[in-house]
Amino acid sequence: MFEKDNSIPPFSSFELHRQASIARNLVIQACVRAAVRASAKWLRMIFLESTRLARGLAAERRRRSAIRDLQRLDDRMLKDIGVQRGGIEFAARNAVAAAIICFPIGGTMAADCVPLDCVAADLRLTTLIEAHGEAQDVAAETLAQAFFTVMEARKACNQGQVEAAIKLYESIPLRPVSSRTFRD
Repeated sequence: MFEKDNSIPPFSSFELHRQASIARNLVIQACVRAAVRASAKWLRMIFLESTRLARGLAAERRRRSAIRDLQRLDDRMLKDIGVQRGGIEFAARNAVAAAIICFPIGGTMAADCVPLDCVAADLRLTTLIEAHGEAQDVAAETLAQAFFTVMEARKACNQGQVEAAIKLYESIPLRPVSSRTFRD
């Protein structure tokens, strides 16, 4: 009777052009997506590396500051913390001072996790508070406030908030004790 034709009818030139245009658009979209993904990955890598570099530079700046602070101490003070003048840079770069100086916070000793920047700043300010206390050239209230600020900075250091702690240390308005020459 009737014979079924299962063959596919030939495409018209318009239909061929339309199918080619769709395929071309899909390929272009895939290429654009791949380029955007590669660019995003590249930008993320640049951002992460620049962040790592900035942190490294900030850490080096803090280490150099710690070295300068330790170099300002006299030999007696250095001996008290177990560092010789010739070993200041080694101690600062290898965090030996963090193993020597322990910060008691809440009944625990946390020296193994205290960054050297905090140790150096704490040492400098504790020494200044003691020196001003001995010289009695600063009001007792000012020294007490400086002490409590040091304690807050210690807590921040132990919680890993080094930058906040350094800001607290830097906010303490104590200057080195002026050495007065007494004349007869």
